[in-house]
Amino acid sequence: MSRGAPANRRSQNLKRFLIASVGGIPPTLILPSEARINFARADRRFLKKVTLRLVTGWLFAQMLTAGAIFGQVLTHGPVVGGVTASEAKVFVRTDQAASVTLRYGSDPNLDTYLVSAAFATGSPSDFTKIISLSDLIPETAYHLNVLVNGVLQLTGPPYPSFTTFPPTPWGTLEQYGTTSTGVALRWTAFVPHEGGRHPAVLVLHAGGFKSGDAGPDNVSEDLATAGFLALSTEYRLAPPHYAMNTPDHPAPSQNTVVPADDGYYPEQTRDVQMAIRAARQDPRCNGLVYGVGGSAGASHVLYCMARGTPGDDQFDLGVSLSNPCKYDDVPWLQTPCISDEVCPQPTIENYLGIPAGSAFSHLPELAAASPTTYVTSSLPPFFFLYSDHDVSNLQTFERTDLISALESVGITESTAATPQAGKYKQILVATGDGVYHAFEYWDLPVDGIDGHQTVKDTVITWLRNRD
Repeated sequence: MSRGAPANRRSQNLKRFLIASVGGIPPTLILPSEARINFARADRRFLKKVTLRLVTGWLFAQMLTAGAIFGQVLTHGPVVGGVTASEAKVFVRTDQAASVTLRYGSDPNLDTYLVSAAFATGSPSDFTKIISLSDLIPETAYHLNVLVNGVLQLTGPPYPSFTTFPPTPWGTLEQYGTTSTGVALRWTAFVPHEGGRHPAVLVLHAGGFKSGDAGPDNVSEDLATAGFLALSTEYRLAPPHYAMNTPDHPAPSQNTVVPADDGYYPEQTRDVQMAIRAARQDPRCNGLVYGVGGSAGASHVLYCMARGTPGDDQFDLGVSLSNPCKYDDVPWLQTPCISDEVCPQPTIENYLGIPAGSAFSHLPELAAASPTTYVTSSLPPFFFLYSDHDVSNLQTFERTDLISALESVGITESTAATPQAGKYKQILVATGDGVYHAFEYWDLPVDGIDGHQTVKDTVITWLRNRD
């Protein structure tokens, strides 16, 4: 017993020493004051063995922890391909299943950037993923970083980069018809890249019935991107009709046919009806034809909706921006002319080909040319917009006239994002200071708040939601 007691005490003291060492506690705090750590050779070997096992176990635990946290890493990429003016595809690979996102932008330091959606890599695809980027700006250098499970993988700058291509010319100029006077009528067709058959949309320009180029093409491009066969459509113009004259317009044009064609009412709307028929029969069209017009073009959209034959020369859906629709509205005709804005009375007189200053003597003729005269309860679904700072007080006079004409035949308002039979949808676009007319507010937010839904997106959503 006497020889075993010291050994037992040494064993107990050794255990206390190890506990203190691993726990970071000074041994003097737990060892008896009289204890002497004079370990025998065997004790020292035992201490080394135990300590080595403890350290090895700690390191192994740290490796496991690090593997759980940092194990999913990028092994290949980013490799960029399929670059166009607005798109790119980025290949990445991780060492095991992970969530991958891209941080990208034109800032070389990526202090400001966009973030892609998150994608999962997995063993079926050898932990690879191709991430598509869209809505890129043409001829712009983009820089990339990769996040794996939320952890940035690349240090920089510099970061990997690529440059988008210049925009590819889009749109094909085509002749859709010839007038009875011999004028060639054309549109520029913007076909969705995926091919197939799509609803056609005639885009009808503004210009006071006497000027303006077909389109605007940027509106047609937006519509084609959204999946429509978009047609920037020209129509004859009232004098001086420069845009439809040679040399601006290849012959046969309004000033080269004999006699010269002055494009008075109802020639312009006849051209639009011809275009509707041509679009409906186009092999790229699925049989549906919609109209989107601004100002004079907006008036033509409503006129053809009200007077056309369903399935023939009538729009199946119509959208009007800043529509002058009731030409015999006397208070509107009396609106004082403002420099650089369309002046109601002379504009309508020129469109009808009546003498200057004679509008109030020709009110029946003005009414006969007005789209609102022909509105009935069978009007296809109609969406119209004005800005709260439109030209010649259109939002005050003509908007009120239009609502009254629709309500008088039982067509009521709907706020739905879906076109509905027997309903109209209308928005007064908040534009703030300045004058905004027709397609000038196409890209503006509907409520005037940056970042909110734009007129463009609202119109496209409504057109796409047709049953």
